[in-house]
Amino acid sequence: MTIETNKIVIVKSNLGRFAFTKDETNNLVYQEIGNVNQIYFSTDKNEGGNLSDDWNIVNMLGLDDEYKTIVETAIKQLN
Repeated sequence: MTIETNKIVIVKSNLGRFAFTKDETNNLVYQEIGNVNQIYFSTDKNEGGNLSDDWNIVNMLGLDDEYKTIVETAIKQLN
């Protein structure tokens, strides 16, 4: 039997709510969560909600300090 687990962290701040996880190649990816949308997650590229369609890779170099704090919080929780 093979068991695979994935961890998703949700960070809430005054800038919004963001879900974070890591993709198949260990990139940190995120998805903003609004009031009505759902989190879609799948590692299967043929399923809706897969990491390459609905999640974006975090670019730390392009973030201002407030967003860096959010990302750093997510990284701590994912490790």
